[in-house]
Amino acid sequence: MDLYFTIVSFIFGTVLGSFYNVVGYRLPKGQSLISPSSHCTTCNHKLGALELIPVISYIIQGGKCKNCKAKVSYQTIKREKMREEQAEFTFKNIIELVTTSISDIGASNLKVYTENGSIIVQSGKLGDTVDIYSVSGSLLNKIKITDNIVRISVAPKKIYIIKTGDKSFKIALQ
Repeated sequence: MDLYFTIVSFIFGTVLGSFYNVVGYRLPKGQSLISPSSHCTTCNHKLGALELIPVISYIIQGGKCKNCKAKVSYQTIKREKMREEQAEFTFKNIIELVTTSISDIGASNLKVYTENGSIIVQSGKLGDTVDIYSVSGSLLNKIKITDNIVRISVAPKKIYIIKTGDKSFKIALQ
């Protein structure tokens, strides 16, 4: 799941960064953001689909225009990469905020939260089981509640599905 969010944030962030580059270049000159389409500022070569892929096309083309071989400013790629990193940071923090807060599950007063790299199950019904699944659905661990507080050590930087009784939810560890 971390790979998924890294890829999504890379795409989203670099596309946003690329758009911000266009805005920053064209608006001060009074140019339209829509027309003409993206082009080399040296030879006016209209960029093809493969030349419009932020960061990757820069690397593949060696930082140069495919047509006239003029250097593309490193600042362009730097701004695109910076936006990608901001998007990744934002996505990860949103996921963490949504998934690592204390979850109160129904009338059972069961609370599940993260603490120091562990999943904590608190006030569970003695004898109930807690099932821990990977995001892909594989059962990783099955634990019987034998105490008021159960600490479950799991790998960091993963998202887990926790199931007990008929209740299930997801939680992420950073």
